[in-house]
Amino acid sequence: MSTLSNPASKAPSIPDIVENLHKRSKRSYAEVCDRMAAHMKIEEYSLNNFNRKFRRKDASARYETDEMVGLVKGFVDDLSDFQRCRADEAFELFDLARIPITDFEQLKSQFSDQEYAAAWTHYTPTSTGKTPTEPKDDPDFLKPYYPQIFIGRDKDVVNIKIRLGVETSQPRQPITIIRGWPGVGKTTFVNRLAHDEALSRQFSDGVLWVSLGKDANLFGALKSWLIQVGIYSSQENTLDELVKRLRAALQGKNVLLIVDDLWTSEHGEIFKRIVTEKNTLLMTTRFTYIAEELSEIPDNIYILDVLSNEDSLKLLRKLAPKAVKKHERSLGNLIKTLEGLPLALRVAGSLLEKEEALGLDVEGLIRELTESYILVKQEAPTAYLDEATGQTPTIALLFQKSVETLQPADQEAFASLGVFASKPATFDLKAIARICLLDDAVPTLKAIVDHGLLEPMGNARFQMHYTLSIYAKSLQTP
Repeated sequence: MSTLSNPASKAPSIPDIVENLHKRSKRSYAEVCDRMAAHMKIEEYSLNNFNRKFRRKDASARYETDEMVGLVKGFVDDLSDFQRCRADEAFELFDLARIPITDFEQLKSQFSDQEYAAAWTHYTPTSTGKTPTEPKDDPDFLKPYYPQIFIGRDKDVVNIKIRLGVETSQPRQPITIIRGWPGVGKTTFVNRLAHDEALSRQFSDGVLWVSLGKDANLFGALKSWLIQVGIYSSQENTLDELVKRLRAALQGKNVLLIVDDLWTSEHGEIFKRIVTEKNTLLMTTRFTYIAEELSEIPDNIYILDVLSNEDSLKLLRKLAPKAVKKHERSLGNLIKTLEGLPLALRVAGSLLEKEEALGLDVEGLIRELTESYILVKQEAPTAYLDEATGQTPTIALLFQKSVETLQPADQEAFASLGVFASKPATFDLKAIARICLLDDAVPTLKAIVDHGLLEPMGNARFQMHYTLSIYAKSLQTP
């Protein structure tokens, strides 16, 4: 059984944490017992049992997940933010009680998405202290958050399952690289796949998942995987040693490896070295050149496209039911403007629903979102939480991370392309050269395409997603 260990906070025991919560919340132990009983749907949770398990250092005590969730609820429900149990304290209680990693998800309902995600940043999976020589038969693999809203991706799910050999007679593809615009929903897509029951049946030995990002800690990611399969040893001090250990551990195992948000092809090559004859590797990246460098054949790349107008409206109905019900006839131009980008639709939906709830000018907001670049200054959904900082960035910051990987001259050229903020923003090579004041626009064009900020349309024409184009335009505005 895997647990978590928090290096930043070494509470000696469960009783110490419970005592601190009792003092801070001013909630009696008797009331906590009553709330635990209500959660567990039992007649009574006796104070004697509570004292034995949670107030004395009883090394022989055994804890059930439902019991621990009830304890956390006892110190969360109907308490102020200052008084209540925090997510990091709940994680530590679960850790000390040796609750399986997979059951930590039951804490999600007790905390905000941001607090829950931030708590993970202080933890790394660790084993129970033993160092078995073989992977565990039933590993407690860590899974990503479960996306509640998932619209317009049924066909993509089917296509990826076919590539992975799920519910089909076709042979699986050992490597698939999912590529698409920034904000198209690559992370949401693979996170949902990680929870798919058919995939779980296909990959009977489990799904190993990791999200890397721009400032990835590759050593920590590989160490985490070794810990989850139960064979980590402090003797592995280099990336090469970790890779060899993982490859040996996964030999003959039917495991799906999900690597989300690659920013360098070097990191992708490391994970490719882990793949054995039964493993399957699924990676995502926003960068065209990384996908091409990692793919041995073009068919290894799967492009996750934007949503259709119909699915865009479905998503808005989900995000802003009241606003859409009243103003659906006015949304046609906005939907066309946002060009099916889930990130933009999510932010727009949130703004529309808030405006409607306040009784303000929704029609005016729809026009403003259609005609200006205020959208890129808005905060992204909580699904885009930066787990390293615990902050939710603006759309502009999410795009900025991609643009900053360009050379300075290419960044200036990208900003100049904001002049093509018509809908859709399409242009040819001559237009790029003229607007960017370049004698030879080909190297700049290739760089912007390689970084996933432009898409070739054929016949030497190119398209920039409208949301990216208004971001580029915003860079020209003081």
